[in-house]
Order: sequence, then structure tokens, then C-alpha cells
Amino acid sequence: MPEGDITPQPQTPAAEQKKKINWKVISIIAVVAVIVIAVAGYTVYTLGLFNKPAKENSKIDTNTAAPSPAKSLLEGLSSELVKVIPSDISYKNDGVQPKNSCRSWKSEDGNFITLKGYEFSISADKTSPNMEKFANVIRKISNTTVNSYFIDKGFIESDLNSSLDDFDFRHCGQPSPEKGSAFSKNDIYCVGWLYSIGESRISFFCGEQDKEMDNKRKEFEDVVYNSLGKSMYFTIEKTLDNYALIGVYPGDLVLRKENNGWIKVGEVSYMEPPLCDYIDSRNIPRKLFDECL
Repeated sequence: MPEGDITPQPQTPAAEQKKKINWKVISIIAVVAVIVIAVAGYTVYTLGLFNKPAKENSKIDTNTAAPSPAKSLLEGLSSELVKVIPSDISYKNDGVQPKNSCRSWKSEDGNFITLKGYEFSISADKTSPNMEKFANVIRKISNTTVNSYFIDKGFIESDLNSSLDDFDFRHCGQPSPEKGSAFSKNDIYCVGWLYSIGESRISFFCGEQDKEMDNKRKEFEDVVYNSLGKSMYFTIEKTLDNYALIGVYPGDLVLRKENNGWIKVGEVSYMEPPLCDYIDSRNIPRKLFDECL
């Protein structure tokens, strides 16, 4: 072979295989690196998302209602009354319960405000051996503990609404009480009653104006007040098509809508179902009542 003539030597199969393996390894490393970077990025994002402060990561429930001032008042009063009842007297405490569109408050200008709120009762029925003793206790605390409780909280006593003549207890399913008391402060109205016939019981209600119901009552005020006078509170017992049953003492009024106004077409007793012949003769739909005789 001439000097200086260098002929490249062919690569052996082993060398070719080595070269191929190196490229494959590099490719695998690149893919793995991409995966590692992606996983690390996702991990950092996830940890950042779930480790945010609670006020940033939590949704605030805007539908959660604030505690009712009226309910809180009654819960406090109920607790105070229970404290002064002697331990040897058995009684029942119904707890504070919702009571809407039933109670009313008479303003100084003679208008009525429909109330919605809460009510509780503490009682001993006629089967209790301590009923008379319990009655004497609640008579005393109705004049002392109750008055002090509200006056100390800045409430003003209302003689007008303490008068038993200003309440129609039928609409709340209660008989006429022995004694009434009433207090108000800002937009909160509280009324209470003492019973001693058939059972000994003290009941108290606190609430605010039911504006929706009072707006509905305005539609019927003219015909009701023209019929019975403005001194009577009334409730809307039921409406059906162009008819309305208005609850008022001493009897319910049946109204019919004509020419965009209401007229009185009948009067029925609240103590028993009306006569079928009576309502039929006046073209009053029977479906306005639960039943007729």
C-alpha cells in the first residue's frame, strides 16, 4: 500500500449499534425531562390552589340569614321567666316558634300593622295539680319580670296595644286572655297575654311588620272599613277568582270584585260552616269554604 494513502476502515457492527443506542438514550432522556417538568408544574399549581388562605379559597354563603332580633328577644325572655318559676311547679315550655300574618299592632294614627315573627308559650293545663299555683306565679312575673325585661332594653310600653279590645284572638286560634301587655322599639313589636281559664299560660310574640300582607290588605280596606268601621283589624282568609273571604270579628265577610273594585255580597259566621242555601242564593262559590251545611 502506498505511503500516505489512508483508507478509512469500515465500522464494525458493534460500533454501529453503539451509535444507535446513544441516540435512543438521548431521545428517552428528553421525553422524560418533558414529563418531569410538566408534572412538577402541575404539582406547584395544585399546591398553590389548595393552600390558599381560607378566605380566598372558600365561598361565602350569602343566603345565610342573620339572627332575628325578635327571636333573640323571646329566647332571652323565655329564659328569664323559667328562672323565676319555682322548681316544684311542673309546666310545659313550647319554645320559640314562627308565627306570621296573625298578630297586629295598632299605630297611634289608628292604622293597623300586620306582624310576622315568633311566639312562645309556657303553660300548665287543668290536669296539673299545680295549675292554680302556676297561675299565681305567672300573674306576678307578668307584672314584674316581663316589664323589667323590656324596659331595661329600651322598649316603650303601649297602653293602646295592651288593651284586650284591640286584638282579635280568634285569628290566632286563641281565646280572649285575662291580661295583655305590649312593647315596641324601632321596628320591633312585642305583645303578650296571660290566660287562666281552662289552663294557666303566658304567651309572648315579637315581630316586625309584614309589609307584603299589609300591601294586600290595602286592596280591601275601603269595603271593609265602610262596612265595619276602621277600628277593626281584618285578615285575608282566602281568595278565589273574583271572590275573597275576609276574616273579621264578629263574622267573616264575603267580597266580590266588580269593575276593578270589591263589594260585599255576604256575611258568614266564623264559628261554623255557612249554609249551602245561603251562599248558593248569592252565587258565592262553595269552594271558597271548607264546607257548607
